[in-house]
Amino acid sequence: IKPGTTMVGSGAFDNCVALSKVELPNSITVIDNGGFIRSGIEEITLPNNLILIDSYAFADCEKLTSITIPGSVEVIEKCAFEDCDELETVIMCEGLEKTGHAMFASCPSLKNVVFPESLRTIGIRAFSNCPSLTELNLREGLNEIGVMAFEECNGLTDVTLPDSLTKLGGGAFNSCSNLECLSIPSGVNMLEVVTAYLCSNLKKVVFEGKNATLVERVFNQCTKRPAHRRAFFVLSVGRNDFHRR
Repeated sequence: IKPGTTMVGSGAFDNCVALSKVELPNSITVIDNGGFIRSGIEEITLPNNLILIDSYAFADCEKLTSITIPGSVEVIEKCAFEDCDELETVIMCEGLEKTGHAMFASCPSLKNVVFPESLRTIGIRAFSNCPSLTELNLREGLNEIGVMAFEECNGLTDVTLPDSLTKLGGGAFNSCSNLECLSIPSGVNMLEVVTAYLCSNLKKVVFEGKNATLVERVFNQCTKRPAHRRAFFVLSVGRNDFHRR
């Protein structure tokens, strides 16, 4: 792509399955809707002046193994990297404040994610159905985790959320079948409907706050039953007051 080009147009490389590598000039500021969707791209360096990654820009890029999101990016639209089967590593650079809706949804090989301190919001379904993701190193400064953000991330076993968090969306950890312990900071004062629904191995929930409202079915169907016996379920709340609305 020629230096001075500012945009990768909508569907520009759609279904270019033989395309394995692309060099983007620093002048690129926009990758439009479906710019590289269904292409054979294996590696790409996003320019440091990039501002917008539009919907489905890299969706279904089955051979893409890693991606670094520069801190210059201000907007990431829905499903930008959805269904990238071989994607293993994601690095988000300092400056990035928000992940898009279903940004990395259904990336079955994703196991390494570097979150920046600048990140404030993880979008709806951002990492849903990423079963190879085994740990979350979420940084202080994160304020919101969206609805179903980590749904069906079956590799997660122990999650501690940062103290800066104030909003935990409904279904954020639904169907995380191997999740055993979830630690929720004091800034979260409402646990929404089915926050951790169908987490069949969940044994311990630690809540650091004084007061919280539990909406209906927050931890529904989370009783572990190994060998047909009901396991001990611990809700560690200290002196906290919980009210069911």
